[in-house]
Amino acid sequence: MDGTKLRREIQLAWHRASLNGLDPGTPLVEEPICDVDPGSRLMVAAGPVLEDFARQMAGMPYCLMLADRHARIIDRRCGQPGMNALLDRVLCVPGHTYREETTGTNALATAFELRTAFAVSGEEHFLESMKDFSCYAHPILHPLTRRLEGLLDISAYASHATPLFRPYLSWAVRAIEQRLELGSGLTQRQMLAAFQERSRRSRNPVLVFGEDLTLANAAASDRFDGADQLVLREAALESAGGR
Repeated sequence: MDGTKLRREIQLAWHRASLNGLDPGTPLVEEPICDVDPGSRLMVAAGPVLEDFARQMAGMPYCLMLADRHARIIDRRCGQPGMNALLDRVLCVPGHTYREETTGTNALATAFELRTAFAVSGEEHFLESMKDFSCYAHPILHPLTRRLEGLLDISAYASHATPLFRPYLSWAVRAIEQRLELGSGLTQRQMLAAFQERSRRSRNPVLVFGEDLTLANAAASDRFDGADQLVLREAALESAGGR
């Protein structure tokens, strides 16, 4: 397809792919497959949604994929066995990371890059090996922190693309986000409440540390980089007796 005939968002995504040294004929490179934690917070929250999809879409030419906050695919459910084989060919498999710098323009990678819902259909894919697909991906945000927790992607043969992808995936993402909130527990709610209360009263740097979460206001982000925050986290945990 002539790149000048593409919508603006796709043109920009193709340009980023070219800057990363890709061309449409670039083969996908196999990377080490990372282990997937079936007990992760995201997997637990998304599990019932994926199971519901598997029941409703049995026998249909659609596939739902879940990726974590690093754009690494951690689960995949396909309505037809043949879809699994096609996705295997483009390395769309659990444990493999899908980012624009290695996989070009596609819904999962570009939604991750832009942090917004994104659709890519047929010829809009940058790599030739993906042009048989039509895909739509939607970020999953934690309802309390608004931090990116992952992405959900629905894919099909390009000839089976439907405008229903968007509302279905929006519903599925909301369901996962609600389960993330329910699973957050009291500690994260307390952290967020304390952070908001202190930030409202002070223009000084405010940092709140949790087991796997750090909240920082603008003043703290400007003053302390990642290494500084790590030192402060260790000091805070030490002074609190590891709590």
